[in-house]
Amino acid sequence: GSYFLVATYRAPAGKNAVRIMGGRAPVDVGNSDVDRLTMVVSPALDIRGEVTVEGRPAGGADDRHPIVTLKSELAGVPGPANNKYGSFSGNRQFVVNDVIEGDYRVQLEDLPKGAYVKSIRFGATDVLNGNLSIDPRSSERLDIVLSMNAGTLEGVVLNKSREPVPNAPVALVPDAAHRQRADLYRSAYTNDAGRFTLQGIAPGNYSVFAWED
Repeated sequence: GSYFLVATYRAPAGKNAVRIMGGRAPVDVGNSDVDRLTMVVSPALDIRGEVTVEGRPAGGADDRHPIVTLKSELAGVPGPANNKYGSFSGNRQFVVNDVIEGDYRVQLEDLPKGAYVKSIRFGATDVLNGNLSIDPRSSERLDIVLSMNAGTLEGVVLNKSREPVPNAPVALVPDAAHRQRADLYRSAYTNDAGRFTLQGIAPGNYSVFAWED
């Protein structure tokens, strides 16, 4: 099969400091052993970015910043190759430190109430629904745009006798093309009258599920 070989290590940088190094190489394993594979590691990068909020309501602003994560697409890789989190200076500018070569998905959590992720660009590349590819030459910035014009879905859960179902879990699931977007999922429980409200919904197509038990 086809694989990626990933190497990471901490290189001494003087005065008890270390520098994260890393690299990856594609490997195809067939009917014979793989020999004399060369791995080239490079210094990890600091990826800088900015979050912009469109349509912030006057007088009722939610000024907290979201949690920005670069989620590694290589499951089970230990050490510096795992998920990386952005550190904010203020509410807009952030930096993700020590990012090694590889493919990542940009994931946002803890958005302001009523917001959804409208766009994510790495330089000129749209990475909202795809991977962010980092190599030693990467120098672009992450530009994230949140919109405060999210949708709200209200409804009621009824049983087969058309009676309201209290405390029923309700889940909003994006269509198959966007299932990898963790920020698009929403969930809630119904109240005593069987009613529920889901907020912060991005434009798109979804399925709604509910369970009585």
